Amino acid sequence: MTITVNNKTIEISEESNIVDLLTTLSINPDEVIVLHNDSIIKKGALREIKIEDKDNIELIKFVGGG
Repeated sequence: MTITVNNKTIEISEESNIVDLLTTLSINPDEVIVLHNDSIIKKGALREIKIEDKDNIELIKFVGGG
């Protein structure tokens, strides 16, 4: 199925959840904020959210500096 992640179209397998996507992208779930179709997803719910065809995912990572 096709989804959009940070404005890039990618293909992922059916029956994927947010954690599956982050694992595929080599991203630690504790290091990002996830928006699924413009809704912020709480860390505890990442496995519960099933991704569907044409979904939009935004991954936001904060970077500190000095």
